[in-house]
Amino acid sequence: MKNVMKSMFIAISMYSKVPTPFIDWEEEAMQYSFCFFPLVGLIIGAMELLWWYMAHLIGVNTFFFATVATVIPLLITGGIHMDGYMDTMDAKHSWQSKERRLEILKDPHLGAFAVITAFIYMILYLGAASEIASLRACIMVSIGFIISRAYSSMAFVWFQPAKQEGTFYQFAKSANKKAIAVTQCIILFICTITNILINPFVGSVIFLSTLLTFLYYKRMANKFFGGVTGDLAGYFLQICELIIIMLVVLGFKIVT
Repeated sequence: MKNVMKSMFIAISMYSKVPTPFIDWEEEAMQYSFCFFPLVGLIIGAMELLWWYMAHLIGVNTFFFATVATVIPLLITGGIHMDGYMDTMDAKHSWQSKERRLEILKDPHLGAFAVITAFIYMILYLGAASEIASLRACIMVSIGFIISRAYSSMAFVWFQPAKQEGTFYQFAKSANKKAIAVTQCIILFICTITNILINPFVGSVIFLSTLLTFLYYKRMANKFFGGVTGDLAGYFLQICELIIIMLVVLGFKIVT
């Protein structure tokens, strides 16, 4: 039980700015860390719902609501996943060898593709967030933060690391893969059923789309990088969340 609690604190401290007790990254304590990765998504989702309630309570305009809703995930995570997204877009669009792309991922400097694609991402997300008009839609978007992290955790079980070093490999080597697979399947099942109960059409589309995105992620990572890294995990998470919020917005437009 002690190691389980340590694993939870490691996951939260690694992937968010939420204050936690200091925990040494012992291999034994890290084995269940990714069982708790979706907990960070739950925190983000809860803050998004709280902001939706506050915004409607005080009557802020749509644009201001969307702006805060867009930056909440970045503030809570410290932008760690957006950093991975930007690094990946730089490397992917370099059209270099796999080895060179991996070097670009490690380069602390930003290239043009990173800036351009990050700008496009934020504009699309901001626009979609401005269309979140109902509590049901906000709940489904909030659940998306859990879904993206559950799939990302599954990648540690099913995907091969691109290199035998780095944070991704360190966690993957220490992980209790059976426990992670079971917990993430349960979490994804609960999230999917909840979404379908809220809106059968939108919930079903989200399930199919995120599954296809997950499969694309594996194919892309193997093709361009020879496996998965921490930066690529951030790329997938950001893409998955953008797809979810856009599907929620478009889906509710179609069925209402």
